Amino acid sequence: MTATRMKFAIDDGSTNVKISWIENGTLKTVVSPNSFRKDWKSAALLRGQSVYNYTIGTTKYTYDATSDKALSTTHIDYQYDDLNLLAVHHALLLTGLAPCDVEVIVDAANHPVLQPGRLPAQRKPH
Repeated sequence: MTATRMKFAIDDGSTNVKISWIENGTLKTVVSPNSFRKDWKSAALLRGQSVYNYTIGTTKYTYDATSDKALSTTHIDYQYDDLNLLAVHHALLLTGLAPCDVEVIVDAANHPVLQPGRLPAQRKPH
């Protein structure tokens, strides 16, 4: 039996990651600001807010929409950096969909490219 593969259109822009997909015939969209800083955030200091902590290699990152220490995403190198990977991963998590096989449609120089991938299974617990 072959599972159905979800298709996502993703624009990994310098300020936001925009993801769209069709669910039960309805177009859904998530816009996730690119606002990550190094080190983790503690959930103990927040009331009712989600904390998103990640590790890439040995480097710790946290999603922090209000931090003045957010890492720059406007340089061309960002497109090929782990931080871009993290931003797309984070945006996929924000879709709320269960982990599944996906096709990611990426806008590369205004030419859509299909790349098989997987929806991230989980985020790092806080």
